[in-house]
Amino acid sequence: MCVYTRVLFVLLIPLVTSCQKVLETATPDSQISYNDYYPSKLGFWVDYQVDSTRYIKSSLDPQPIITGTTIYIRELIEDTLIGFDTPYQFKVKVFTRKTLTEPWVFSKNISIQPLSDRITKNVDNIRLVKLHSPINAALLWKGNKHIDTTLNKLYGDWDYKYIDLFQTKTISSIKFDSTVTVLQHLDVNAIEKTHFYEVYTKNIGLVYAEYNKLEKQNANNGWDKPENGYTVVVKVIDWKR
Repeated sequence: MCVYTRVLFVLLIPLVTSCQKVLETATPDSQISYNDYYPSKLGFWVDYQVDSTRYIKSSLDPQPIITGTTIYIRELIEDTLIGFDTPYQFKVKVFTRKTLTEPWVFSKNISIQPLSDRITKNVDNIRLVKLHSPINAALLWKGNKHIDTTLNKLYGDWDYKYIDLFQTKTISSIKFDSTVTVLQHLDVNAIEKTHFYEVYTKNIGLVYAEYNKLEKQNANNGWDKPENGYTVVVKVIDWKR
């Protein structure tokens, strides 16, 4: 399976505000928990549209080859997982389909693990610390600390942090009154760009994400014209009310 396809499952368009700006209405010493922004109750589900774009260009190609795909994903919290010498977890069933009119097809089981101060998500034996308490702009955490980065080169020793706290955003024509953005990583130079971030909202969880791993041979080109790499955009389209 190619790397950009794995990303859309693991880290499971326009945003009103830039993900760079930090806006916080709560005080830095606030003790707002992650729980409101990542529901973990049996029977809850969320549907996403996932748009993936791949860029491939060799030194002999005049232009990059660009391919795009769209799929739909449902994540359903189906059951609890007890045992395996691990704390309490939830089993999440992932379904996919290629169009909105097709039936859902079971794809895989993943898991989430809500702990007192954080929640982790485990997909294909890759466990990420998605959210951490307390939610404030001063908090940094090692979101990839459970990953052996010597084996998985995609991820590094990234410091996750909250930005754009408690902001109103419109995603997929749906207005969300209180969102928090997790900036997982941002590293840009003249020819490489890695930019991963996710947006969460109260009582739903993840509502938007972008995972960008891009390269270009011509440093004079803007990042709207990448030559190699991928972009994955995840947008919420429905959830269990």
